[in-house]
Amino acid sequence: MGHLIDSATNNHRRFILAQLKRDLLFDGYEQDAWVDLQRYQEARWEDVLGLWEAFNLHLARVMESVPEESRLRETTDHNLESVSWEDVVPGTPVSLDFMMRDYTGHLRNHLRQIDPALSEPPGRQLR
Repeated sequence: MGHLIDSATNNHRRFILAQLKRDLLFDGYEQDAWVDLQRYQEARWEDVLGLWEAFNLHLARVMESVPEESRLRETTDHNLESVSWEDVVPGTPVSLDFMMRDYTGHLRNHLRQIDPALSEPPGRQLR
């Protein structure tokens, strides 16, 4: 669950920055080190789960508020082959919309690993 919080954190930053610049060039992050340094295993499960839930609700609001022009603007100036969950060929046109779908696909994949029933919360559809 700690990895999913860190993924939300990093993607939140990317979703905001993608609206402020023309390229989609982003730093990666050392996933295992992030989890280790934050010591999620020592935190109460309820606290970790609450943080994950609150962050993703916020991220869903951010994603819903992105203007269509920003969301659909494509660029070949990106490094998503290094930071996305799905395979991306360098130089292929991509958009913020792709990045948001990639994030939710990554999230669903991990939720299915935990419990198949968790991949689609009742009453809320991930896009």
